[in-house]
Amino acid sequence: MLLKKIILLLVASFWIQSGIAQCQPIGGTPDGALPICNNNFTDTQRVGGYCNNGEVFVRTCTGVVPPAYYDFWASWYKFKCYQAGSLGFVITPKDPNDNYDWQLFDVTNKTPKIVFTVQPVGVSGNWSGTPGPTGAQTGGVFYNQCHSSPSENAPSFAAMPDLIAGHNYLLLVCHHEYPPGLWATGFTMVFTGGTADLVDPSEPHIVAASTSCSGGLLKVKFNKKLKCSTIVGSDFKIIPSLASVVIPTLIGCGNTYETDSATLQLDNPLPPGNYSVAVVTGGDGNTISDYCDRFITEGENVPFVIPPVQIPHMDSIVQPGCMPVELQLLFKKSIKCSTISPNGSQFVVTGAAPVNVVSARGACSTGVNGIANSITLKLSAPISVKGNFQVKLTTGNDGNQLGDECGLTIAMGETLNFVTKDTVNADFSYVLRLGCKQDTIDFSHPGGNEVDTWNWDFDGLSTSTLQNPRIFYDIFGVRHAQLIVSNGGCSDTSSVDIKLDGKLNAGFETLSTVCPGQLVSFKDTSVGQIVSRLWTFGNGNSSTLKFPQQQAYLIPTTTTTVIAKLSLQDNLGCTSVASKKITLADRCYVYVPTAFTPNRDGINDYLYPLNLFNASGFRFNVYNRYGQLVFDAKDLSNRWDGRYKGQVADPGTYVWTLHYVDNHSGEVVQVSGTTILIR
Repeated sequence: MLLKKIILLLVASFWIQSGIAQCQPIGGTPDGALPICNNNFTDTQRVGGYCNNGEVFVRTCTGVVPPAYYDFWASWYKFKCYQAGSLGFVITPKDPNDNYDWQLFDVTNKTPKIVFTVQPVGVSGNWSGTPGPTGAQTGGVFYNQCHSSPSENAPSFAAMPDLIAGHNYLLLVCHHEYPPGLWATGFTMVFTGGTADLVDPSEPHIVAASTSCSGGLLKVKFNKKLKCSTIVGSDFKIIPSLASVVIPTLIGCGNTYETDSATLQLDNPLPPGNYSVAVVTGGDGNTISDYCDRFITEGENVPFVIPPVQIPHMDSIVQPGCMPVELQLLFKKSIKCSTISPNGSQFVVTGAAPVNVVSARGACSTGVNGIANSITLKLSAPISVKGNFQVKLTTGNDGNQLGDECGLTIAMGETLNFVTKDTVNADFSYVLRLGCKQDTIDFSHPGGNEVDTWNWDFDGLSTSTLQNPRIFYDIFGVRHAQLIVSNGGCSDTSSVDIKLDGKLNAGFETLSTVCPGQLVSFKDTSVGQIVSRLWTFGNGNSSTLKFPQQQAYLIPTTTTTVIAKLSLQDNLGCTSVASKKITLADRCYVYVPTAFTPNRDGINDYLYPLNLFNASGFRFNVYNRYGQLVFDAKDLSNRWDGRYKGQVADPGTYVWTLHYVDNHSGEVVQVSGTTILIR
């Protein structure tokens, strides 16, 4: 079986790469799917040439054997569910040894070609290689049967899927045997057993007719898609009978079975007035029907009006922007695209500077009778000067005269005027005034070239629309200013970064605690344009140096605090002062008291390490005689008050452990001892 799959894969790959014929647009593609509108639909399909449109996405199967899910010998059907229920059908091959595959897709609010993507639109399907009938019936499996060989005898029927009211579906029936195996011989498909209602309840009607011309083309609209093969010119009658329909152009019928609109060519012009177009029995013996074979009622009609003759004009021009290289002309009456000379020779531009038109293109609708309500002229170069200009209409060098869809031409010599603006420059200047508390910047733009709009942005924090704004900064460092100027036609942008270094801020680093005999260093971290400094260290010494000498302090009789201060002055006369407290310890060896009395008399009420000034990584634990942790501290401010779990701890001996890092030496210290709790 594996060998057969490999052979099928190689053969399929050869056929795919060799170039398979394109499928017929009607019935052979998702876009041209055959409509189904009968709960008991029956189709006898004779398959044409070998073709495929691409690989369809089959949930849980795609990718197992890549070529297994191409829509070979495709027959596509479409239908809408009008009442929820199940879908049942049987596909019977004409040759009992042949087999067909099928897949149902929900394409609601999606394009038909969604079936060729990885979108999860598959509802149900069966791709088994088991010969004979297939489809969806009671007793079928509740999963997508993936590709299989005939010898596997895989299930060929799926359970009837449930359809959702209002949803649109596509059903693919395809033949998946490759040469040199069996060729598709055709099949019969019958919808049976399901409960879903597929019949469109709406009857067909003609709903609208319109024309903008006194004769020639009449556009009609139907309320739904109708069968193209039932629409002929003799199906329509003009009332009163001043003209006849000779040629109907059916919109979209080249690639599908049905259409909801048509353009009718009349045999002679109609004078201005009120008319109607009626649907009658044509030369084919009937009116017009939908795919349920329901016909528009004989004599049903809709009104339309032939307006008075209106000569077309060049109505307006879109005011061009800065240095335009294109001009857009606007027309109230639609211009027939075939009357536009592509080389732009119908238009001459004159004015303040030489201008050459090199091409013209309309925003045209599709079709042989394409129309447009605007024409864009491309120029050989941008118009870079200020001035007044004029577009003048003339006959193109190909003999074309610009005309509307009714065959009326615009008079030669018609003109449209427009104005161009000069280019502008957003470059600006500024004057910086440094201050002690804030800096001031005066910005200015020279204007000129009719600049009338200024949009300033300062670091995204403030804006201005003045030509010459003044901005105050109390945030120092690099500041960003941007200006956008405009004269209503042209604009320009300029920006600059401004360094504000007038900030004076005194600061220094030193020890917070000093042990007896320890020398203390001071590091200046001040910013600003400093011209003088004065240090006072709290020991009676002073200095004016940026890097003062280390300072020594007398050993106090008890721990005390002194103030070190740095005073600065800058080149503007501004001053700034920084100060820090320095604790002078009378001793720096760390110890834990051997006893404490937590009786809340304010004397020796807490247990904690003493003289632990210059340390980090602190951890202090206390344990009772049972080894239970009664106190744990990671912060010097946390001290044991002689209580455990909210209750007064028993008097007696407690063991403590202390861990810290000496910041002066970097040494890790771990000590332990005992303390007596006295009540």
